[in-house]
Amino acid sequence: MPDTNEANQDAVAQHHLLLRERLVMLGQLTATVSHELRNPLSVIHNAVYFLRRRLAGEGGLDAKSEEYLDIIESELAASNRIIDDLLSASRVQPPDYQRVDLDRLLSKVLSDIALPPRIRWHYRPAQTPFMLSTDPQLLCQVLRNLLVNAMQAISGEGKIVLRARAGRCGIDLRLSDSGEGVSAEHSARLFEPLFTTKPKGNGLGLWIARDMVRRLGGELSLVRGELPGACFCIQLPQDGGEERLP
Repeated sequence: MPDTNEANQDAVAQHHLLLRERLVMLGQLTATVSHELRNPLSVIHNAVYFLRRRLAGEGGLDAKSEEYLDIIESELAASNRIIDDLLSASRVQPPDYQRVDLDRLLSKVLSDIALPPRIRWHYRPAQTPFMLSTDPQLLCQVLRNLLVNAMQAISGEGKIVLRARAGRCGIDLRLSDSGEGVSAEHSARLFEPLFTTKPKGNGLGLWIARDMVRRLGGELSLVRGELPGACFCIQLPQDGGEERLP
């Protein structure tokens, strides 16, 4: 008589294999479609550029024409961001684990982000140097997404705080902002794909960020922070890819 548990395990393994194959196919399809969309968007961008130059040479742009061209460029930028998010969501390659200095990685991310003068930021590093086994590119992308999200949540003057705490089992990163925060109603759906409260949001950013953190063996969640706005917590194991390192 066959072992029921063994049969169930085989069925689950087969299901996961089929799911992964479908994800790979979906990723390939998304990459192809995204590439095809880049071409017409690039043509439109170039056309706007040359149209600006031509009109400027013919006596300058009137206010209405300037407004329309600005709208086109803004929507082009939004379309390219959506394509970037779709490409990020479709990547299913395993993380490229490396040994990284956490403080250096976080300092680099903060230096790469151009915060407007109205927003002040504070970085509170871990009290002791911390080496982490992770994919630096994935982690940097998650942090950039969260920083941009925090900037967009602050309408006027505000503050962003990034704090790192090292524990025995891993690292705890918390990014807090002084924005309006997230309502209880919205917090339950915050990480759902295509859910957004922003007029021009696509609802992919936080979903992709959580997926990336989980691929690194960690978790991304919304928690209570030290500032009145939202606070996102990234928890990562210290040896997330230890067994994969040479």
